[in-house]
Amino acid sequence: MRSQTPGRIILSIVITLLLTGLLSACQTSTPTATLTPKPLHRPIYSTEVPLPIGDGGLLTKDPCGPPCFLGIVPDVTTYDETIQILTDYQYWDDCEEWDTYEDTGTLGIRCSETFIFYFYEDKSHAYTVAFGPQQEITVQDVIDEFGEPAYLNVIVTGYEESIREATIRLYYPDFKMAIWLEDQKGGSYLLEPTTKIDNVRYLGGDLDDSIFRPRKQDWQGYIEYFKKQ
Repeated sequence: MRSQTPGRIILSIVITLLLTGLLSACQTSTPTATLTPKPLHRPIYSTEVPLPIGDGGLLTKDPCGPPCFLGIVPDVTTYDETIQILTDYQYWDDCEEWDTYEDTGTLGIRCSETFIFYFYEDKSHAYTVAFGPQQEITVQDVIDEFGEPAYLNVIVTGYEESIREATIRLYYPDFKMAIWLEDQKGGSYLLEPTTKIDNVRYLGGDLDDSIFRPRKQDWQGYIEYFKKQ
């Protein structure tokens, strides 16, 4: 048997080590997961999902109270300023602009069915700010904070009794504020301390005094109200 030279011995050892390493790598290596970077802003909400605004500042005054919503005030805040505020709050991705002024006389910005802003034709300022609070607020909560409303309107829709619905809107001119209450079935409205509010509207100009002026009713406490004829 021919003896191996030192060179052949070293070469055999190197080849053996390489094969051993390759087999070991094939048996023990696992795929490395790719880390997904966290988004730099909150997730985009569906238009069917309310945006997280709490009470909209109505009672908490956070970040501001009536007639201010997110720092936006009727007859004060411009169109461009509104866009900047919504961008700063990271709401802008969930908002859309519309302009149907020639057809409907309105233009503005709506955000995920949670709040909406109406602007004058020249986009100089907002004239209506409306939002739906994302926490339960009752009529008594509102009265505890702002006192009794200056007046109210009863709105009844539907010609047939089976589909008729009624709602009440409470008006606070000093705050340029209208509180729209939840709907009730039927042609009258039973107002109770626990009645829930549906949305809040801050009105610019003289809208707080002109809307439904012929249908104004005095506040008479918690009773059953009927539409003024």
